[in-house]
Amino acid sequence: MPNSISSARLLRPTRSYWDSRYCGLAEGALPRVDIVRSNRTGSGRVVPLGAYDERGMIPADTLNPQKARVLLMLALTRTCDLDEIRRMFSEY
Repeated sequence: MPNSISSARLLRPTRSYWDSRYCGLAEGALPRVDIVRSNRTGSGRVVPLGAYDERGMIPADTLNPQKARVLLMLALTRTCDLDEIRRMFSEY
């Protein structure tokens, strides 16, 4: 099939998507995975703890996992700075 486009070519992200989503991966930095700690019990807070903070984990405070995921997705549309994302989680 000379006119077919390979599936790998279709799945390759565009440059703007690559830059905005992976926060510097195009410049040679390794991708960072943001981890938000939350609980599914229905009550209680997830507070900052030193051992988790050192590893870059973000406490979700009183947000359930679903709401924490939405807030993280919204935060990543604005910034990739971990301290700014932590501030957003403490504020909202």
